[in-house]
Amino acid sequence: MHRYLTHVTGRLRSYLPTQKRRDAHFVRQLCDGDGDAWGQLLDHWSPHLYSYISYNVVTEADVRRLMRLILSDLIQTLIGEQPIEHLTVVIFRIAYRHLLRYRRQAPDPFSHPLWQRKQAAATGETLPNYFFQHLQQFSPEVQQLLLLRYLCGVTLPELAQIVGQPEELLTRLLSRTRFYPS
Repeated sequence: MHRYLTHVTGRLRSYLPTQKRRDAHFVRQLCDGDGDAWGQLLDHWSPHLYSYISYNVVTEADVRRLMRLILSDLIQTLIGEQPIEHLTVVIFRIAYRHLLRYRRQAPDPFSHPLWQRKQAAATGETLPNYFFQHLQQFSPEVQQLLLLRYLCGVTLPELAQIVGQPEELLTRLLSRTRFYPS
């Protein structure tokens, strides 16, 4: 079981404003069209997005198509007039919306034999099968929450911003999924 800290230590508190300043500076570089910044963005975020997308689709063509759509929307968002404070939230919010739309139109990828073979080949047998059988029992919205939280490592405050729900609600929902009968 994980134990959540009830207060932030002084060291972490001093880190947070520094990280916000670094994110703000990086976003300004992106908005100014700095090629090196765009390269860093792609180098850092492409593997995370690829992993998140590939758990939601069956074919490689769909992964590439969704990756292009998400990156295109990200570019439009970054060059828009709204100030961007938290890059992780913006990127995963865009990906979350696209994947929910895709999952509403496409059949469940977890039940597709090609997807199951791909996952079995990519990882071991026991843990992934249990995880995906457990994951299959939930709605696409809850599946996305679980993948963002446990696959992508999105923090609870970031997850709340991505999906537009209060942290308390998400905490209860994530807690209930652990006890959901499989």
